[in-house]
Amino acid sequence: MSLKKYLDKLPSLKGKTILVTGANSGVGFSLSQHILEKEGKLVMMCRNQERMNKAKETLLLKYPKGEIDTLIFDQSDIESINRACEVIKDSYPHFYALVFNAGMLPTNDDEGINGVPSSIWTNFVTLDYFSHQILTLFKDLPGNRRYVYQGSLASRLHQKKVQSFKDIKLKMFDQYNISKNGVESLFYNLQSEADEHSLFLLCEPGVVSTNLFNSNWFMKHIGRPAIKILSHSPSKAALCALRCLYDDSNNGDMFVPRGLFQIMGYPCKMTYKKKSYHPQYLNYSRDLWNK
Repeated sequence: MSLKKYLDKLPSLKGKTILVTGANSGVGFSLSQHILEKEGKLVMMCRNQERMNKAKETLLLKYPKGEIDTLIFDQSDIESINRACEVIKDSYPHFYALVFNAGMLPTNDDEGINGVPSSIWTNFVTLDYFSHQILTLFKDLPGNRRYVYQGSLASRLHQKKVQSFKDIKLKMFDQYNISKNGVESLFYNLQSEADEHSLFLLCEPGVVSTNLFNSNWFMKHIGRPAIKILSHSPSKAALCALRCLYDDSNNGDMFVPRGLFQIMGYPCKMTYKKKSYHPQYLNYSRDLWNK
């Protein structure tokens, strides 16, 4: 089946406002295209205004009638998160879905943020904070909303035992592995406590070569060529997140590529394995921001 045929089978998203973090590149940009293809209103949430504007221009060339708003958002910065939450509450009080897509890979020269490896801080700690803030703001407002978390198959690999996140000497693989397990553990915790107005969903993109693989010399010159051998396109990888936006998906659902080891392929539904749940990661995260 071609990508176009797959998309043609999905219902329209017309009239639905969907916010996407990290929407200007990689899987986030591809998801943005799919949302516009299905006539949804897109709110791009990105940290760099220039790159976001350029991405918006590119999208409008392909979808001249597309509805696109932009919102500055830096997931590594708590103050930026606070500002974005207020804008969302004021400008998009009836949003249909928020896709937590923004993320980063570790780097060799990482100096950390607040004593925490930047990838763990950005991918998980401040995502946990962002989730808490947005859910608190919308707790008593009418309407149903869905929250889509972008995980990774790396989260299901063996976890290095840590007593806190304040260890910038963790190997890059362990940093990414822990950060993505944190995301999936956050999803599992939230979906288990969801009320009737909130749906929490998890997706994994599989293996995909994106701009994240330019984060350091090894990833750019060794990792990217190796990944191309066994990966699929950002457009296909974004379909798992797209599937989370439809009414046939329910609270707690998880979508992954249907291929071998969930590396590539069209989306299929999978049950989250509780043995991957690390509740202590939530405690480590909240010890950092809940003061």
